[in-house]
Amino acid sequence: MNLIFESKLTVVGKTILSVLGIISLLWIGYVCINLSSLGDRLTPETVFGKADESVVIVHKPLEPDYTDPAFEFLAKNEFYAALLTHTERVQHFYFSSSRPVVLLERSKPWTIELIDRYFASMAISTTVESAKSISLSNGWHVLYNKEYLLITKSDNFSPGESTVQWQYVDKKSSATLVEWKNGIAVIENAYRNSVSEISYISENASSVHAITDDQETFQDIIPAKFSEFEFFEKEYLRSTGGAKSPLFEWIQTGAMIIRFNNKTCIVTDCISGQDPIAILGNSLDENSVSPDKNKAFIQNVSLPDQLLSAKNWYVEVFNNRVFIATNQQAIDAIIGAYETGATLSQDQELRIRLFEKAPKRVSYRKINAAEHRSFSLLEHSKHTVVQQLGGKVAEPEEIEEEETTASVRIDGGISQLIPIQGTDFMFVLSKQNVLYGINGDEEKWKKTISGTIIGKVGLSAGNELLITTTSEIHQVNRGGNDANGNPVKLAVTPVTEAVSYTWKGADYLAVASEQQLTVLTRAGAQKSTVKLPFAPRKNSFIVWSNAGELTATIAGKTKGINLSIDRKRKLNEFELPEGDLWGVKTANGALFVGIKQGQLIAINHKGAVSNLSGGKAVMIKEVITNGKQQIIIVKSASKISFVTTDNKVLGSVTPSFNDISSASIQTTIGGKSIITLLDGIANKNYIYALNGQLISEESFDGSNISTLHRLSDGSLMLISQSNNYLVRYPIDN
Repeated sequence: MNLIFESKLTVVGKTILSVLGIISLLWIGYVCINLSSLGDRLTPETVFGKADESVVIVHKPLEPDYTDPAFEFLAKNEFYAALLTHTERVQHFYFSSSRPVVLLERSKPWTIELIDRYFASMAISTTVESAKSISLSNGWHVLYNKEYLLITKSDNFSPGESTVQWQYVDKKSSATLVEWKNGIAVIENAYRNSVSEISYISENASSVHAITDDQETFQDIIPAKFSEFEFFEKEYLRSTGGAKSPLFEWIQTGAMIIRFNNKTCIVTDCISGQDPIAILGNSLDENSVSPDKNKAFIQNVSLPDQLLSAKNWYVEVFNNRVFIATNQQAIDAIIGAYETGATLSQDQELRIRLFEKAPKRVSYRKINAAEHRSFSLLEHSKHTVVQQLGGKVAEPEEIEEEETTASVRIDGGISQLIPIQGTDFMFVLSKQNVLYGINGDEEKWKKTISGTIIGKVGLSAGNELLITTTSEIHQVNRGGNDANGNPVKLAVTPVTEAVSYTWKGADYLAVASEQQLTVLTRAGAQKSTVKLPFAPRKNSFIVWSNAGELTATIAGKTKGINLSIDRKRKLNEFELPEGDLWGVKTANGALFVGIKQGQLIAINHKGAVSNLSGGKAVMIKEVITNGKQQIIIVKSASKISFVTTDNKVLGSVTPSFNDISSASIQTTIGGKSIITLLDGIANKNYIYALNGQLISEESFDGSNISTLHRLSDGSLMLISQSNNYLVRYPIDN
């Protein structure tokens, strides 16, 4: 019985073993058949699809960040890690993150010998199962065809639907990640350069967007010392920020956010022929529209959230660009950098550093101290570039003496500069009759002066600015306010600027019209009038004390007159030459200076004429007060001289240029006097010693007007104009 049972058991065992062997052979055959069925179509398209949560393609095994969540499964799998460290001329490694499927691609076809040697390097033996399939000692199976080698543990080789646009996998990148989002295959190509720390990423996009060269459009408006800028291509902005904003009616290529000097400004380009102010017409504050209709304040208008959340903002159209900000100073700062040439387009070194390795045409770009990031939305891909900047945009530089400090915008350009010497404050009058109060490099206030300004503006003894118009006299203090709260109203029309003076402890104003001299209190009350025998010339009216008698000395066309203001009568008349005369109040009384037959002359209040030095005079550029001195700046044919009213020549300069737009003189903190001249053709300021020698070959940009301003610390600042901006240059003292 025992023998029979044992015999039967042996037969059963053999039968079971035979069945298991047959099943094993069938499994191997099934696997081989399935693998072989891929044979001639073994490619990424046939191996991977929606059955994979993601596919990671490693092109340069040493470059990816394997701690990244998308890549970390490679480092955790010992077999995958071994594959990536044994390249054997494998150019591209494809890994499924959810299936045990790996595809290796090399430049030349795989052979059994190459496969055997490759896995032997990892201590894995191979067994050939068929002409194209091999089993590995670690339980994996291999199928190869031409340049592709498939490694798998699975019998499921159906990748599911494949929507991957494989042509957008950049095999020159460090690695590629393919993921399915909302049923669409999204491709990300990652690039890493360990030297410059630049990484590039490319991603499939579901819609088409345009790309543009933002730097061609905006580079000349971005300040070189920006802290951050962010560019949005028009169609990308429309797709993400909503299409209802009115700015899409004028934008041509895109919009940019610029952050500069702690201010934020939006800049867009503009379609030729479009008028943004008119487009915004229903929403603008009519009282805010500038005379040239290029500036306004907009109320309750939404912009794309990426640009600005506020609904009330300022807008200005300048140089076919549109500037938007919640305060006008932000707009002025950006335009100021442009006007003074302090832009990215002028800084070649910074421009190369920021853009040399970055895409030129983009849908979006952002640069700040940390990084330069951009992406380009193409038909099937989104290319993102990230460049680490190491915490700074521009290299730190020492401020050179010739470098301009922050500029201040002056609407319409500068008409007159009136610095208060010994302080950091100055008045600036624009050609549009806008008066500015500037302290240091900051605009403190501005106000519009109504009416036509008569003559020159000047400082009173109390450093108030005296401005005469056809109907009013303004006495403006450093706070921007008129004395007594309002300007003094005039009952007559002045022909020259008013004169302020102090007499017996009280302050007065004197105004000369064509027929009378009117004396007013500082508050505007009329004190007296004196009839005039003729109409006064411009710039030729002085009030002074003549041996204890308050006297007004006034120049007419051919005669001068001395009037007693208190006694309201004429004291005497004297002859005067025709031509331009400048009235000057000196320690010795009233004086008129002018040019007669090429000679600089001075005529006192008695009519006595004396010749002054200065060579063959052509014109008087200016008469200025420097401390207690009255200085005549006179130009001859080839030189310019600085002559005091007591006939002392302080200095003369014969410059290499003839068109002298402006000249000034001041004393440095070290006690040396210097002269500045402005070349009206080259638009450059130069600094000279009193002996006429250039102190430095360095020049300073400026146009039309310039002056020297002594600050509260004794240092000197050269003030000039660059386009419509006030610019300030510290001068070496």
